[in-house]
Amino acid sequence: MARSFVQLSLGERRIIARVREKKINQAEIARALRRDRSTICRELRRNFWRDPEVPIVEGYWHVTAHGIAHHARLTCV
Repeated sequence: MARSFVQLSLGERRIIARVREKKINQAEIARALRRDRSTICRELRRNFWRDPEVPIVEGYWHVTAHGIAHHARLTCV
């Protein structure tokens, strides 16, 4: 059977960013968004922003994450 994938929306990424600030774990985020826990785990791993020059601002920023994911989709096609 063919699988269909639905990309995370900017709104879902905004929710992930807000609840991450509250230290809510990935399993609870996944349940709230009705997504698989591995989807949330991959999202945070792939789109966690790091800047070696300014480590104090590293983190999961939903707008930045959305841009990173969008760019990755464009370069894979």
